[in-house]
Amino acid sequence: MPAEEPSLNEVLHHQQVQDRNFEVKLLALTRGKQDYDISLRNLSEQITRYDRMVQDTQSRLKQQQELTTQQNVAKVVSQLEQVKPDVGKDSLMKFIEEDRMDDAILLMNKMSESKLKSILKTFQTPQELSKLHEIHRRIISGGPDAANLKKAINELNALDGKK
Repeated sequence: MPAEEPSLNEVLHHQQVQDRNFEVKLLALTRGKQDYDISLRNLSEQITRYDRMVQDTQSRLKQQQELTTQQNVAKVVSQLEQVKPDVGKDSLMKFIEEDRMDDAILLMNKMSESKLKSILKTFQTPQELSKLHEIHRRIISGGPDAANLKKAINELNALDGKK
């Protein structure tokens, strides 16, 4: 015997129940998406705040490092100016021997003219005069600053070429 077909009222009732179930699921999904969007926005804001805090901290640390470096250079220059010219020359020569000519040039640039003049007068031997010539050649070529500027110009040109 064939199964009895549901009545029209039963079919409508069943359809209404399914429609309500669908509406409840849709509402739950909508609320879940809203909660997700709010969480995502909050997380994005926190990441932005964190990134800004990191940048601020890095900037302060870099400023502190630069200040410390300037203070340390000033201390070394002061000490070099207080020792005898031969000792000052020996100290500069050690920087050069340690492959730190740029540091020697920096120190020489920060010295008073009279103190630097007295140190330069102590360069006598052919080897010392050769090193002094290397220093002068590096100063004329622009030293590390020239290399950094050339690199920056090349990078800008490369970016400009990509446009």
